[in-house]
Amino acid sequence: MSMTRGLKRRDLLRLAAWSSIVASMPRPFTVHAATGDNAGPLIVTLQVSGGWDVSSFCDPKANVPGEKVINTWANTGEIQQVGNLSYAPFAGNATFFEKYYQHMLVINGVDAQTNSHSAGVTHNWSGRLSEGYPTATALAASVFGADLPMGYVSGGGYQETARLVRYTSLSNPEGLAGLINGNVTLWDAEQQYRHQSDLDRIKRYQLEQLEELLGSSTLTPRQRHAMETYYQARVARTELGAFAELLPTGDELQPSVQVTGDVQSTVHRQAQVALIGFQSGVSMAADLFLRGFDTHADHDQDHEPMLAHLTDAVDYIWETAESLGLADRLLVFISSDFARTPRYNSSEGKDHWPIGSAIFMAKNAPWGNRVVGGSDELQNALNISPATLLHDDVSGRHIYPGDVQRTLRVLTGVDQHESALRFPINTGDYMDFLT
Repeated sequence: MSMTRGLKRRDLLRLAAWSSIVASMPRPFTVHAATGDNAGPLIVTLQVSGGWDVSSFCDPKANVPGEKVINTWANTGEIQQVGNLSYAPFAGNATFFEKYYQHMLVINGVDAQTNSHSAGVTHNWSGRLSEGYPTATALAASVFGADLPMGYVSGGGYQETARLVRYTSLSNPEGLAGLINGNVTLWDAEQQYRHQSDLDRIKRYQLEQLEELLGSSTLTPRQRHAMETYYQARVARTELGAFAELLPTGDELQPSVQVTGDVQSTVHRQAQVALIGFQSGVSMAADLFLRGFDTHADHDQDHEPMLAHLTDAVDYIWETAESLGLADRLLVFISSDFARTPRYNSSEGKDHWPIGSAIFMAKNAPWGNRVVGGSDELQNALNISPATLLHDDVSGRHIYPGDVQRTLRVLTGVDQHESALRFPINTGDYMDFLT
């Protein structure tokens, strides 16, 4: 697994040339702590779709005598440890954990309370089982990036905004550039449909007309919301044009990768575009999406390359953020629908299991090199005391996705904001995973 890739040299040169212009544009917020003004960091979430096998990753399980085989790697290998973190000797995990353990908080034994993909996705990415709550990225973007033209960008997966903010799709970077700069012909980037002076005059008249319409007292709330959204998009076109200039094209884009026979991944490309959005000051929150972990058959054969691809993508995020000077203000959160059974089925696959894990990452975070929660040797969730975070079968309870999402809200600085308070997460006593 490669652990050295960042942006290509020509990307860095283009960014350096742009620095004097970017300095005058709206900047992302840079503080990690959840106190004080402008407390929201740059945030990337990585949605691992399908249900990852944490027993072969960050909550490793050896085989138990008298029980069914949990992991075939455990027939010949042993659970490994670096710092306070344990990991499985599988899928090149050693390279990843040894490089990043000091910057990681692992939460094990997270009870999704479901084996359903749709419910698991909703629960893990909003904090509750029923629909309607926004992602933490949408909340953060609504609080700290509401004036940014692409405050919240998404590569897919759970994208609920609760109408707090808009999201921009990362699925087609080249198409995005074409939408931003609609005056350039598709067949020749140097040829324009209209002279710039004519285009500026048209834009000015359009904005004047929009302002006049917005002043009407007869608009319905839905009409006003749609018109305000359109107006903001028009006003932001200049900044988006600058972002489009930085967008890589052709072979400068991170390639789509055929990870397994059924899974083609663009997660590196999603990360590349999102980080350029952060660097250019038009974005501050991103959801990245990686499918392919629902391995009901041939689990080891497919899950091993998927986990290796996942950790390579996370490494790419950090290496690229470092090269762009963003690493000190970056928060990365990784989770999945749920986990996989602590046993194989008749097709050598693993089925759905509600007890999974979540990972927070930040450079030199005071909460790094820590593991909270846990599961027993057969991957059943342990009861954890909210006060001590220790195993407590008497007064403890399970850790739920809502507890994890509450922590994510704290880290992004939105937990006490009125937008977050409109969507309270009620899991019982607060579990402070950060101290």
